[in-house]
Amino acid sequence: MAATFDAADIQQYETYINLASQQMEARLTRFLQEDKMAGVRKFYTRLAAFAQPQIATSRNMDIVNSDPQFSRRIVAPKRVYWGTALDDADTIRANINPTGDFVRSAMYAMERQKDIIAISALLGTALSTSDYGTTTASVALPSSQVVPIGYMESGVTTGTSVAGNTGMTVGKIKYGLNLLNSQEAVLPGDEVIVAINTWGLNQLKRDQQVTNIFYSDNKWLTDIDSHPVQRALGVTFIRTELIPTINAGSNSGTATAVMFTSQAAKFTNLKPVTARIDLLPNKVGEVYQIQSYADFDCVRMFEERVVSIPFDMSA
Repeated sequence: MAATFDAADIQQYETYINLASQQMEARLTRFLQEDKMAGVRKFYTRLAAFAQPQIATSRNMDIVNSDPQFSRRIVAPKRVYWGTALDDADTIRANINPTGDFVRSAMYAMERQKDIIAISALLGTALSTSDYGTTTASVALPSSQVVPIGYMESGVTTGTSVAGNTGMTVGKIKYGLNLLNSQEAVLPGDEVIVAINTWGLNQLKRDQQVTNIFYSDNKWLTDIDSHPVQRALGVTFIRTELIPTINAGSNSGTATAVMFTSQAAKFTNLKPVTARIDLLPNKVGEVYQIQSYADFDCVRMFEERVVSIPFDMSA
C-alpha cells in the first residue's frame, strides 16, 4: 500500500472527524445556548435592570418612562487543537474511519475541552462592558451564588447523610434550587443542570433522603456510570470528572459541582473542527502530522442562573 496521502484522503479524514464530533458530543455544551461567530470577538447584549410597572393614579396622568440598563458580555474564541505524529502511514490509513482509534481519540479530546471551557466560564470571571462604553470589567460569580460547604438542611441531622454536612447532600441540591427560584432565574422551558463527579454522586446516593422506603420503587442515579445524563430531584445530573477540584487525591480534596440553567451562558463557535494531515520533511522516513483544531469559547450571561456547590470528597 502506498504510504502517501492525497487531498481525497485528507478530505475523507475531515469528514469522519465531523461525523465523530456529532456522535461524541460534549456533555455540558449541548445544554447551553450555542451560537456562531464571524469575527475574533462577539458582544452579547444583556438586560441588567428593568423597572417595575407603575400603578396609574389618575386617568390622564403623564407616563413616567423607565430607562432600562443594558450591558454587553464579551466572548473571544480560543484555538483548541489535538495532534499526533506517526511514521506508519498504513496504520494511519487503517484507522481513518469513524470508529478508529485516532478519530475517536481526537474527538474525545476536543469535546472534553469544550466542557472544560464551559465549566470555567460558568464558575469563573465574565468580561463585560457597558452598552455605550469601551471600558471592560471582570464580573466574578458572587458569593451569594455559592452553597456553603457546611450547609445542613433545616430539620435534618448529621446522621441523615453518610457524607455529613460537608459532602454532597440532597439538602445542597435543594439549596441551589432555592437560590435559582428565589431570583426567578428558571424561565419557562428552562432546564436545570447539575454537573457533578463520581464522588459527589456516590455521596448523594448514600443520603438517607434517597435510600428511604421509596428508593425501592425509584432507584435513580444507579446506572449513571453507564448513562451519564439522568434526571432526579427536579434537575438533570451530568456525570463529569472535569469539575474543579482542590488537593484532590483518590478520594480526598474539595470539588465544586455547578448548577446552571440552559440560558446561563453562551457557547460560541468561530471555526468548526478541522483536520489536517501533513508530511514532516525534517523527520526520518515518512512521518505524518495529524491534527484536529477548532475555535470556540463560552461566556456566562447571568450570575443569578449559576450556583456553585462545593463539597468534600472525603466526607
